[in-house]
Amino acid sequence: MLHVLIIDDEKLAREKLKRLLTEINNPEIQLIGEAQDGPEALEKIDTLKPDVIIIDIQMPGMNGLEVIRNMNHSPAVIFSTAYDQYAIQAFENNAADYLLKPYDKERLAKALHKVHIPPSQSSLQQMVKKIVSELTPQAPASIELLPTRTGERIKLFAAKDVLWFDSEHSITSAHLEGQKHDIRYTLDELERQLNPNIFFRIHRSVIVNLHRIAEIVPWFNGQYRLTLNDKSKTELTVSRGRAQELKKRLNW
Repeated sequence: MLHVLIIDDEKLAREKLKRLLTEINNPEIQLIGEAQDGPEALEKIDTLKPDVIIIDIQMPGMNGLEVIRNMNHSPAVIFSTAYDQYAIQAFENNAADYLLKPYDKERLAKALHKVHIPPSQSSLQQMVKKIVSELTPQAPASIELLPTRTGERIKLFAAKDVLWFDSEHSITSAHLEGQKHDIRYTLDELERQLNPNIFFRIHRSVIVNLHRIAEIVPWFNGQYRLTLNDKSKTELTVSRGRAQELKKRLNW
């Protein structure tokens, strides 16, 4: 029996991963718990002693790499993230696999299979080289259309028309001029797949359309305040951690 613990700060991402585990339908794989941040993860790893953890990297307070460096119990580690730049660090910390969101049940099943049959050192090195080469040269095509469900109907709208995306109570919403649509993407998935020349994550719970920013003003504690050019003059806050990256992006 393979006991699995899920660690991700986004509830929607945890629910999606639990659904994939159910779809794999392997009686030898048992989900024994979940955690939404680093401290909770360390506590549950110590008490539940899972065989494998599937863990996000970017989490508030303590990221996934810091969690595995501070574990007392030593389960196999599968990273599940929307960011490809941590692959080398992940394998340097003896990760069994590195899942790049979004992935399907076949890819997840393959990662869990590796836990049962650990790779040799030579095959691990080959796997690292293969993953890095796959991640580096090609980025996935950016999302151009987004679906939303209204009753039994599924309507499509253009991603470029979205003013901003946000996530609240594990529901991701796309805000257009005078409209709001709930969508089945996490913000991590959107950040990875949206056109980076148009969209930028200004906060862990907000992605904004750069083309719709009308004004940027300093705010409190190193944060900034954005005003959009929509009819409502919507105001959004840029977190201190993202402000420096936004300055580089817009070159101000």
